[in-house]
Amino acid sequence: VFGPPKPPVDRLAEEKEILAYIRQKNGRISALDLVELMGWDFARAEEEATRLLVNYGGEPEVTDDGVVVYAFKEIRKTAAPGQPEPSVPRAWERLESKPPLTGNATGTNVAIGLFNGFNLLAPFWIVPAFEAQMAERFVGQEFLLHDYPLLFSSMLFAVPLGRWVVEKFRDRGRKKRNARKRLLQRVLVRRGQAAPQEALAPDAELAQALDKELVALGGDIETDANGQVLYSFPRVREEFAAMEKARAQASTRERNPGAIVFSSKD
Repeated sequence: VFGPPKPPVDRLAEEKEILAYIRQKNGRISALDLVELMGWDFARAEEEATRLLVNYGGEPEVTDDGVVVYAFKEIRKTAAPGQPEPSVPRAWERLESKPPLTGNATGTNVAIGLFNGFNLLAPFWIVPAFEAQMAERFVGQEFLLHDYPLLFSSMLFAVPLGRWVVEKFRDRGRKKRNARKRLLQRVLVRRGQAAPQEALAPDAELAQALDKELVALGGDIETDANGQVLYSFPRVREEFAAMEKARAQASTRERNPGAIVFSSKD
């Protein structure tokens, strides 16, 4: 009736993934990295990056091009170099799916529906015939034989129906959020280079997301020599280039924790 139980949620799961990603990227990220990982806009990404700086002892660095690099040198330290880091999914790999209505197999739902339908119709069909053969009525007969079966059976149909209606409305929001993530993938694969709408948004959902999210993703509209309208993302281009340079210059000595005084292996 109320749907299958939801798995427990780890409230720190996203933060653990971000920290693993920071280690993979030589301890340096930009707001663009958080946009790529979580699908946030730049404003939200900058807020979260600042919070991470405070919580994990990071420090901001500004490149010659004005790109803010969030450096977390302490996070890089490890006593086991060469250990593979866990794979961190990107935003477009976190698409939302519609939750199951009941979690049951189709045959199970049909059987429950038939059984509950029988109980729902019984007060109009079997119960009157049963009451006609009774010598006298008993206390609470109307409630037990009519009201209660109708109320209980109606609820078993009404609750899933109501949840289905609610999920139909929620599905609109899910589709918009998923379209935004799919658009983000197309923008980042091109590293923010200018492209026509057909390349970035070949369907109606992506086109709507492009119009809505252009400014939030640091995008701009320009035209080429032939007058064709192109969508470019200069901030994405700048941060990609700046982060490649910053990570290449990061010293490997940052990973050295110093002399090992005690090891659990001993």
